[in-house]
Amino acid sequence: MDPRAACSSDKGKTNLESMMEKLGLGEEDLDDVIYEEQAPPPVETTRWLAIARVHTDREFSDFWFYKSMRMAWNLAQEVKFRALEGNRFTIQLSCLGDWDKVMEGGPWTFRDHPVLLEEYDGFTKSSEVELFTFKIWIQIHDLPDGYKPMLKVLAGKVGEVIHTEPTTGDFSGNFFRVRIKYDVRKPLKIVVSMIRGGQRQLFLVKYE
Repeated sequence: MDPRAACSSDKGKTNLESMMEKLGLGEEDLDDVIYEEQAPPPVETTRWLAIARVHTDREFSDFWFYKSMRMAWNLAQEVKFRALEGNRFTIQLSCLGDWDKVMEGGPWTFRDHPVLLEEYDGFTKSSEVELFTFKIWIQIHDLPDGYKPMLKVLAGKVGEVIHTEPTTGDFSGNFFRVRIKYDVRKPLKIVVSMIRGGQRQLFLVKYE
């Protein structure tokens, strides 16, 4: 059999089909429980629920992770953790203010490793939730004012743009700040570049 054909066949399968094939299961082996959408579980079970992953292959104590993140977040109300596999955790906050602080603050780290967070619906298998991005402020330095309309395009070369900070007197420095989602699978960019009139210009990128 042509290996390319096998590869193409695998790509057409869903995760469920692949899992059933791997386990040697057929439809006749399953006895499904029917979930009734008319009677969903209480809202409290999935409200302010997130899934997190510490971006490292090293093993560590769940206890110290819980303690470190509680200290870093300094929350107003209780937070509940549940350890999963692969350095993953579910995290449930108790109020909207704490939710905003955790999900919109940061970036958060544990022992110098990024803590990646995504909102979690409580129904998707946790192993199927992709956790490769985290929110961070970047600075693009020495960018002339005339290029300001190109700020989002330039920042988009570093990561997915969330928003740009308006120019105010709140901070001083020869740079523009942009909030992005950075993909940890990609190498850090130290510059962004632009070509104008056949001439290339480089602008230094710094991470906060």
